[in-house]
Amino acid sequence: MAKKQSRKGNLKSLLKQHNQENQKKLKELKIKENLVNLQKFKKDKITGNKKNISTQQQHNLLTVPFENPDDILFLVGEGDFSYVRSLIESNYHHKPQNIIATSYDNSLKELNLKYPTTFKENYDFLIEKGVKIMLGVDATNLVKSLKISKRTGVNKILNVERLDCIIFNFPHTGAGVKDVDRNIQQHQKLLLNFFKSANELLSLFNAYNANKCTDSYAQSYKTVTNNNKTKGNNCRLAVSLFKGLPYDNWQLKKIANTNDWKTLTTFKFEWEKFQGYQHRRTNSEMSTTKKFDEREARVHLFDKVGALQKKKTQKNNDEDSENEN
Repeated sequence: MAKKQSRKGNLKSLLKQHNQENQKKLKELKIKENLVNLQKFKKDKITGNKKNISTQQQHNLLTVPFENPDDILFLVGEGDFSYVRSLIESNYHHKPQNIIATSYDNSLKELNLKYPTTFKENYDFLIEKGVKIMLGVDATNLVKSLKISKRTGVNKILNVERLDCIIFNFPHTGAGVKDVDRNIQQHQKLLLNFFKSANELLSLFNAYNANKCTDSYAQSYKTVTNNNKTKGNNCRLAVSLFKGLPYDNWQLKKIANTNDWKTLTTFKFEWEKFQGYQHRRTNSEMSTTKKFDEREARVHLFDKVGALQKKKTQKNNDEDSENEN
């Protein structure tokens, strides 16, 4: 009898291990699929491929806004940091050291008071994995709140030489203004200043990399840049918003466009695919009127206006050079 029970136990253990391995393989396949789909979408957008799949199908292909699982991510306006953790645990991102996660709150104590049941566990997990966490960072005034100056330098403060994607999930002032028009205006101002601030931050990276080209080792750096292996100028912005009113009236795309950011695509925010992610209010763990995972939301992905044309021009120039040779 003991042997039979032992065999049953071993069988259960093997089945459990098999299921875990299958789930891991499915996640890895999803990441690869997401990468291929985003690259194909960008290629078709640049080349104007008339055989593109429908817009709705394109939207359904994407899960995360970044291109590669080791991209350098810069997240602003994080709450209890459960989204960042979910990127790692759901296997969408493979190199936590390439993630910079920031919060508007100024201290760990403040975050613990706001999110007493979730923050500390998430924070400890991320620190152990090597994620860089920065507090007191204002998404509408990044350079000043990050204390970046000519002396400190953007690369020294953030310890990276570029950013691949800046992510702002569900931006909100947290002011609770009841007047609808004033509420809309406040959030439009928030978004407007965010795009301006992102421009300012990225311009510092561009200046840093341009100056780097004048150093004694410039030739090797220029070669890498010309081969498109350095992506300092290709950073994308991702903003997640709920669908419906008042969010539709914030006119996100219009505000982005006025700041030289062009919509690359939008796609559904699929709550169930982000293990452990809990959308939080700006000021506490209190639930919103309707459960967050029952609300439809979309991720809006932006590319710099002119960046796509620049890539196309670069491609044409490369082809001309090859023909001359």
